[in-house]
Amino acid sequence: MAGRGSSVSNRHLTDADQFFIQRSEIDYLKGKLEAVVDPDLLDAMYASLAPGASMGSFGAGGGSRQQHSKPPYAMHVEALIDRLRNDMSTVIRDMCETRKLEYTGGASEREMAEWLIRYRYGLAMMEQAPELFDVLVKVIDKCLRSVNQLEPEYRVTPNRVKAANRQVVTGPQVEKLARQLGDDGQGLTERRVKYLRNKGLLTGTQDGDSDTWFYYLGDVIAAHKRAKASRARPNWDNLSEIVAKHC
Repeated sequence: MAGRGSSVSNRHLTDADQFFIQRSEIDYLKGKLEAVVDPDLLDAMYASLAPGASMGSFGAGGGSRQQHSKPPYAMHVEALIDRLRNDMSTVIRDMCETRKLEYTGGASEREMAEWLIRYRYGLAMMEQAPELFDVLVKVIDKCLRSVNQLEPEYRVTPNRVKAANRQVVTGPQVEKLARQLGDDGQGLTERRVKYLRNKGLLTGTQDGDSDTWFYYLGDVIAAHKRAKASRARPNWDNLSEIVAKHC
């Protein structure tokens, strides 16, 4: 069940969007919720609850059923459906209370998922967004896994990014890593790193023998963000001069 009291001191608002989770995470959550809206997942889960349903397609093998001391697999699926419904409804209740929203969807899992997709940016603006994100992704993954619909995924999680920030890297290494960093790594190249250093926006350590520069990856990402934010901000001094010339 999703709580509301956990600390999120390790996650900060992005400068541009005022979100507590990254845009890539918002898109990732949307994809997970779409799996709940898609008929394949819930149809397969409910089908496994039908009397006499074959469990072969869900990894238990075909043939006649045997007596086991453990509960039937379908009971596990039923518990997952209940947890999915409870977790989504808890997240929705938190959103309605925090964001002053009104829930206008239905009681089914699909309708709740559709509402969460529609208001996913509202969720991202909540301080507890990282926790709610984890709750929803975890329960949906368990549902997908229960009917063999969870595909292997290779993505850089926020925790991996945090660990990577402490790595010492060179300019060429930064360019290779940038492709795995999502929004943070967009536009990060060896040439960009050199530009940031030459502009005094990035500090590093130069090896005296090889002349190679070394940086903390977190410092590179932070300098890259600051430079982009500075470029996006209008220069009001220049704007005043331009307006004065045309008046």
